[in-house]
Amino acid sequence: MRKFLIDTDTASDDAVALLMTHRWPDVQVEAITIVSGNVPVEQGAKNALYTLEMCG
Repeated sequence: MRKFLIDTDTASDDAVALLMTHRWPDVQVEAITIVSGNVPVEQGAKNALYTLEMCG
């Protein structure tokens, strides 16, 4: 099992990456940190929470 820490702004491309890592069989996401980038940090946090809710 590979353990990941994901540092992201959670723009649309990063949201897709979060979904993919959640479905990858030998990957365990240990933590997600949010930074500003393509979207402000507040929006990135909302996007990350929404994406994780979609993961189940």
